[in-house]
Amino acid sequence: SLPNDITIQHCELRDLEVPPDSVNLILTDVMWNEAAEEDWRALGRRAVEWLKPNGLLATFIQQHFLFPMTNAIAEGGLFPQWCFAGLFNTQGNAGNFNGVLGRWRPVVVFSKQPDHVFQQTIDTFE
Repeated sequence: SLPNDITIQHCELRDLEVPPDSVNLILTDVMWNEAAEEDWRALGRRAVEWLKPNGLLATFIQQHFLFPMTNAIAEGGLFPQWCFAGLFNTQGNAGNFNGVLGRWRPVVVFSKQPDHVFQQTIDTFE
Protein backbone atom coordinates (compact mmCIF):
# COMPACT_ATOMS: atom_id res chain seq x y z
CA SER A 1 0.00 0.00 0.00
CA LEU A 2 1.01 3.61 -0.54
CA PRO A 3 2.08 6.00 2.21
CA ASN A 4 -0.71 8.31 3.39
CA ASP A 5 0.83 11.35 1.69
CA ILE A 6 0.79 9.74 -1.79
CA THR A 7 -2.35 9.53 -3.92
CA ILE A 8 -2.96 8.20 -7.41
CA GLN A 9 -5.65 9.81 -9.55
CA HIS A 10 -7.01 8.43 -12.82
CA CYS A 11 -9.43 11.02 -14.12
CA GLU A 12 -10.08 13.98 -16.39
CA LEU A 13 -7.56 16.58 -15.20
CA ARG A 14 -9.98 19.47 -15.72
CA ASP A 15 -12.35 17.91 -13.15
CA LEU A 16 -9.70 17.18 -10.55
CA GLU A 17 -9.92 19.37 -7.44
CA VAL A 18 -6.55 19.86 -5.78
CA PRO A 19 -5.68 22.60 -3.27
CA PRO A 20 -3.32 25.24 -4.71
CA ASP A 21 0.40 24.89 -3.98
CA SER A 22 -0.08 21.47 -2.36
CA VAL A 23 1.63 18.96 -4.67
CA ASN A 24 5.32 17.96 -4.71
CA LEU A 25 5.22 15.82 -7.86
CA ILE A 26 2.82 15.22 -10.73
CA LEU A 27 3.85 12.10 -12.65
CA THR A 28 1.82 11.42 -15.77
CA ASP A 29 1.80 9.75 -19.16
CA VAL A 30 0.04 12.17 -21.49
CA MET A 31 -1.84 11.23 -24.66
CA TRP A 32 0.62 10.87 -27.51
CA ASN A 33 -1.16 12.52 -30.43
CA GLU A 34 -1.67 15.98 -31.88
CA ALA A 35 -5.36 15.95 -30.97
CA ALA A 36 -4.32 16.08 -27.31
CA GLU A 37 -2.40 19.36 -27.63
CA GLU A 38 -5.08 21.30 -25.72
CA ASP A 39 -4.86 18.68 -22.96
CA TRP A 40 -1.11 19.37 -22.72
CA ARG A 41 -1.83 23.09 -22.32
CA ALA A 42 -4.48 22.40 -19.67
CA LEU A 43 -2.02 20.16 -17.81
CA GLY A 44 0.53 22.99 -17.75
CA ARG A 45 -2.02 25.49 -16.43
CA ARG A 46 -3.33 23.14 -13.73
CA ALA A 47 0.17 22.08 -12.67
CA VAL A 48 1.11 25.73 -12.07
CA GLU A 49 -1.87 25.97 -9.71
CA TRP A 50 -1.28 22.66 -7.89
CA LEU A 51 2.50 22.44 -7.54
CA LYS A 52 4.35 23.70 -4.50
CA PRO A 53 7.04 26.32 -5.33
CA ASN A 54 9.70 23.59 -5.72
CA GLY A 55 7.30 20.96 -7.07
CA LEU A 56 7.85 19.10 -10.33
CA LEU A 57 5.77 17.79 -13.21
CA ALA A 58 7.27 14.75 -14.95
CA THR A 59 5.58 13.28 -18.01
CA PHE A 60 6.30 10.51 -20.48
CA ILE A 61 5.91 11.50 -24.13
CA GLN A 62 6.53 9.86 -27.46
CA GLN A 63 9.66 11.20 -29.20
CA HIS A 64 7.73 12.49 -32.22
CA PHE A 65 5.71 14.87 -30.00
CA LEU A 66 8.54 15.90 -27.68
CA PHE A 67 8.89 19.50 -28.86
CA PRO A 68 5.22 20.42 -29.42
CA MET A 69 4.23 18.84 -26.08
CA THR A 70 7.04 20.58 -24.20
CA ASN A 71 6.08 23.94 -25.71
CA ALA A 72 2.35 23.45 -24.99
CA ILE A 73 2.95 22.58 -21.32
CA ALA A 74 5.40 25.48 -20.94
CA GLU A 75 2.73 27.91 -22.23
CA GLY A 76 0.94 27.34 -18.91
CA GLY A 77 3.83 28.89 -16.99
CA LEU A 78 6.12 25.93 -16.27
CA PHE A 79 9.79 25.75 -17.17
CA PRO A 80 11.26 22.63 -18.85
CA GLN A 81 14.19 21.52 -16.70
CA TRP A 82 15.45 18.17 -17.90
CA CYS A 83 14.67 15.16 -20.05
CA PHE A 84 15.22 11.67 -18.64
CA ALA A 85 15.29 8.55 -20.80
CA GLY A 86 13.08 5.60 -19.89
CA LEU A 87 14.77 2.56 -21.48
CA PHE A 88 12.88 -0.52 -22.62
CA ASN A 89 15.11 -3.52 -23.19
CA THR A 90 12.43 -6.00 -24.24
CA GLN A 91 11.01 -6.09 -27.75
CA GLY A 92 7.46 -6.15 -26.38
CA ASN A 93 7.80 -2.59 -25.03
CA ALA A 94 9.43 -1.11 -28.11
CA GLY A 95 7.29 1.27 -30.13
CA ASN A 96 7.29 1.69 -33.89
CA PHE A 97 6.54 5.18 -35.22
CA ASN A 98 7.15 6.07 -38.86
CA GLY A 99 9.52 3.13 -39.22
CA VAL A 100 11.61 3.96 -36.15
CA LEU A 101 11.71 1.24 -33.52
CA GLY A 102 11.96 3.14 -30.25
CA ARG A 103 13.44 1.45 -27.20
CA TRP A 104 13.27 4.54 -24.98
CA ARG A 105 10.78 7.26 -24.07
CA PRO A 106 11.53 10.81 -22.98
CA VAL A 107 10.33 11.86 -19.55
CA VAL A 108 10.29 15.65 -19.53
CA VAL A 109 10.55 17.36 -16.15
CA PHE A 110 9.06 20.83 -15.58
CA SER A 111 9.09 23.18 -12.60
CA LYS A 112 7.57 26.48 -11.54
CA GLN A 113 11.08 27.90 -11.08
CA PRO A 114 13.29 28.73 -14.09
CA ASP A 115 16.38 27.12 -12.52
CA HIS A 116 15.37 24.12 -10.44
CA VAL A 117 18.31 22.55 -8.60
CA PHE A 118 18.14 18.75 -8.55
CA GLN A 119 19.60 16.60 -5.84
CA GLN A 120 21.95 13.95 -7.16
CA THR A 121 20.10 11.86 -9.74
CA ILE A 122 20.59 9.87 -12.95
CA ASP A 123 19.11 10.59 -16.35
CA THR A 124 18.14 7.08 -17.48
CA PHE A 125 16.04 4.32 -15.94
CA GLU A 126 14.80 0.89 -16.97
